[in-house]
Amino acid sequence: VVAKYADRNTLGRLRLLERIQLELNMIRGLRLLLLCGVIFGVVAYAANLEKRSHYRLGLLNTYKSIFNLNDEHLSEIKTPDELFDYLGELSKSSRLLQPLSSFYFVEET
Repeated sequence: VVAKYADRNTLGRLRLLERIQLELNMIRGLRLLLLCGVIFGVVAYAANLEKRSHYRLGLLNTYKSIFNLNDEHLSEIKTPDELFDYLGELSKSSRLLQPLSSFYFVEET
């Protein structure tokens, strides 16, 4: 009778330890899932803020006007010589936006 009780007690302990280990693994998994959900929420919020940014639209309009990126001007480029001419103009225009360029700081006397 004592041997049967000892075997049942040992099996009960093993089942209890296994259950505790499974519950700990489940809690770790849920914690990781929650962390991934929070990170996803932060990234989605940042993407939403970036989409509504008026500053970015201002930069886009600035680049279109300085680099002459309108459809009419770009559709006129048909030959390699016209493309090279446009790339030369693009290089000159890009100096206006480079802080290390002498054209960036305009000094008027």
